Amino acid sequence: MRCKSYCQPIIISGALGNGARARLCGYYNDVAGHLNKLKDGKCLGGNQSWGLRGTLDLDASDDLTIKIIGDYRDYKARCCGWTAVRIANPTFQTILGPVTASPTNRTVNNDGLDRVFSKLYSASVQADWDIGPATTTSITAYQGYKEQNDAEVDGAPTLPVPAAGSPALLAAFNFQTGNQKQDSYTQELRIASNAAHRL
Repeated sequence: MRCKSYCQPIIISGALGNGARARLCGYYNDVAGHLNKLKDGKCLGGNQSWGLRGTLDLDASDDLTIKIIGDYRDYKARCCGWTAVRIANPTFQTILGPVTASPTNRTVNNDGLDRVFSKLYSASVQADWDIGPATTTSITAYQGYKEQNDAEVDGAPTLPVPAAGSPALLAAFNFQTGNQKQDSYTQELRIASNAAHRL
């Protein structure tokens, strides 16, 4: 199996009219995985991501400028698989099937999702007001983050066999997941002297 990678950035900028300027940047990445997953024939260890960042500069007056920034990033990875380097248990070798354990092994055979999905987004507004001897600045910002993480634990293509203990507990060892969401808000106010003036 051969997996391919792609990368494409974009940048657009220019004036929108009197006292207004804009800039838009973006990217798309498709990074090939380095592991061959026998269970579904897909590459493991790669990721796809894209993002946009926009900036709008406004000269509201001779003394007031405003900068608005928005940012969004999306990341999807088929990751976190481990490879067998040495197998001492014949039963586990039978479970893994055609996987040949070695230091150079790049083949896995599990039934997990092996993925990390995340989204990062932010927005900010900055206003700079020149009041003569000083400039006052206000920056209001928000940032959010979401993540879903699903990890294969046992590395096998089937559910663990409940040879001992609780079947439910052993089955849970097959697969683990974790989600998180974060939000942050900030407000900054500052004043700085202009040129040769002291506050």
